[in-house]
Amino acid sequence: ISHLQFQTMLPLFAQIAAIVPQMDQQSLCILLPVRLCSVIRAWVAEIPQEAVMPVLQLLQSFLRGDGSPKAVRLAALSPLRAMLDRFSDSDAWAQVQGSLIDSCLAVLSIVKTPEVQWRCLNLIHLFLVEEAESGRYEVTEHTLEQLLLLWRAPEESELLVRHALLDVLRALVLMSCRSRTPRLPLSPPLLSCCLAVISDCYAQHRGPSVPASGPEAMAALQADAGAAAGVLGDQGSATATLFDSGSMLFLGVLRTVELEQAAP
Repeated sequence: ISHLQFQTMLPLFAQIAAIVPQMDQQSLCILLPVRLCSVIRAWVAEIPQEAVMPVLQLLQSFLRGDGSPKAVRLAALSPLRAMLDRFSDSDAWAQVQGSLIDSCLAVLSIVKTPEVQWRCLNLIHLFLVEEAESGRYEVTEHTLEQLLLLWRAPEESELLVRHALLDVLRALVLMSCRSRTPRLPLSPPLLSCCLAVISDCYAQHRGPSVPASGPEAMAALQADAGAAAGVLGDQGSATATLFDSGSMLFLGVLRTVELEQAAP
């Protein structure tokens, strides 16, 4: 598609976006904006620079929770990531980054599949890293409670979601880096959330003194380390990596926490 053709079609895309909040969750009309997301994803390489902001605003409207059906919000994640990969150096991101973080966090609260949760968290992490360079995104206490609940939920995906959560928390702590001007102080809710996660990382790495059941118990009964590692498999490696990631988060907290926050 040529640049001229794409810009000609933008008004049509905007008309579709305008009717999305009126669509019922079960309506067949949902297929129209979902398909539009696929079209944008396929055409990202041909989108001209001057159309970046209109496309970002379009995807932002799809992601909003005020009436946008779940299927449309999920469909918008893929083209949004493609836009970030293609136009990461565009100035347009600075105007929408904060609201996109909020929108992705809202989507995170309605999805249950680990792969989709990871996609949301990965996008949030990338946006936060960019925001830390020029902005001051301040996470709410409610959002931190949501992240902590997700952290402590049972996970069957080799700790995929937990590693992504650690990335997000480290990026949030980076906002309080002492080299930033002006510096955003480390909030008490963020400090509390980080310490709870760090404590869990260390506890999981150490493990219970007497394994009760499951792979850990079977590994403890093996005659040699090789057999024990075979029982634990990827879970053993993932737990060790979780400990390392938790240690990195702890280091970030130590470098940003205020003296009065560390006092008993």
